[in-house]
Amino acid sequence: MRFWTGLVAMLLCGPAMAGSLIAIVIDDMGNNLSDGQLALTLPGPVTYAFLPGTPHARDLSRQAYQSRKESIVHLPMEAIEDKLLGPVGLTDGMPSEELRRVVNESIESVPNAVGINNHMGSLLTSQRIPMEQLMQILVQRGNFYFLDSRTHHTTIAEQVALEHGVPATRRDFFLDTIDEYHHIEQQFDLFLAHAQRYGAAVAIGHPGKKTLAVLQKELPQLAQKGIELVPVSRLIAQQNKPIRSIVKLEKIKIPEFQ
Repeated sequence: MRFWTGLVAMLLCGPAMAGSLIAIVIDDMGNNLSDGQLALTLPGPVTYAFLPGTPHARDLSRQAYQSRKESIVHLPMEAIEDKLLGPVGLTDGMPSEELRRVVNESIESVPNAVGINNHMGSLLTSQRIPMEQLMQILVQRGNFYFLDSRTHHTTIAEQVALEHGVPATRRDFFLDTIDEYHHIEQQFDLFLAHAQRYGAAVAIGHPGKKTLAVLQKELPQLAQKGIELVPVSRLIAQQNKPIRSIVKLEKIKIPEFQ
C-alpha cells in the first residue's frame, strides 16, 4: 500500500527539486510530561509548539532548548465550532489590552520561544483586526515569526503577518488527522513528495505514540532522499519571499483540526 502512495505522490507532484527543505512541528506540547519528553527525543531539528498555561510547557520548552530544539507558542484562538480554549486564548471581540496581555503572558510562559502558531483559530484567523493586533505585538517584541496552522481555508493570518513585516509561512500538511500508523506513513510520503516538488514544505503532527514512531523511523532516512530537516525559522529565512507563492491553497477547503 505504501508503494502505491509514493507512486501517486510522485505522479501528482511531478519532477523533484534538488536540495528540498522540510520543517516538522509537533503541536500540543505541555499537557503530558512523558509524551512530551518522548517527542523531544526525535532526531534532528524538529520544532515544538507548546500550549501556554499547561502544566509542563515551561519545563519541556527548557528541555527543548537544552537539546538545541526550536520552541514556539501554540497560541489557542477561538474556533468556529464551540471548542474549549484551555487556560488561555484569544477570543472574538476581546479588548485590545486584554489580547495584548494574553499574548505577552503566553510568550513569557514558553521560555526561549521564537515564534507562534495558532491552536484551533478557524474563527479568529479569518478576522483582520485581531490578526493585525497580534502581528503588531510580534513586531514590537522583535525576532518572532508566525506559522499559520491553516485550520480553515478562510485564514488570512499569514497574509496579515507578511503585511506587517513579520516573518511567516504556512502549514502544508497535517500528518495525523487520523491516528493510524499507515495513514501517518502515507501522509509523510505525500509531504516529502510535495517538498521535493516545490523545494520546501511544513508539516504538523502531535506527540502521539504512532506519530512519533513513524517519525523516529523516517527522519534518519531523509538525507539519502536529498531532503534536509530544518527548524521553521530557517525554512522561513530560506524562502526569502515577501509573499509565499510556492503553493496556492486559498481555494482548497481544509477541515478544522487544531
